[in-house]
Amino acid sequence: MATAEGENMECPVCGRPNPDTALMCECGLRFGSGDEDQRFTPEPALPRSEVAPDVLFDRAEIVDCAERLYRRANAIIFSLTAVGVLLGLVGGGTLGHVVDERMGSILLFGAIGAAVGGSVGREEGKNRAVMLRLEAQNALCNLQTAINTQLDEDGQ
Repeated sequence: MATAEGENMECPVCGRPNPDTALMCECGLRFGSGDEDQRFTPEPALPRSEVAPDVLFDRAEIVDCAERLYRRANAIIFSLTAVGVLLGLVGGGTLGHVVDERMGSILLFGAIGAAVGGSVGREEGKNRAVMLRLEAQNALCNLQTAINTQLDEDGQ
């Protein structure tokens, strides 16, 4: 099975050509040195009759859970933006009062503080919401994989 550098080697099981750097053939044979070649066989899945009903995917529940995660992510962004605006308003207004006691300065500094605080709060909210959105995407991806697997099983 050894070949010269850059040549293809033929799988002894299925006869497919494989690059000499391949570790495994598409048929599942792991390449080694002579006697070490082993066929890869995945563990068989449990038949559906042996899987507890509460373990099987509930499509509606997963979609509902993903929607709740997205709503929660959006609520976090909104909440932290609002907190940032309020803290910026109070902080800016206080700074405006210290710098100049006129109402115009207090309002100007308060408005600037609210804008900066709102921007910082929104970015922090988006950063925290990423994990919730990722969790929702993961659940939906797993659901789609289960649906595709079911279609494959039904089609065969």
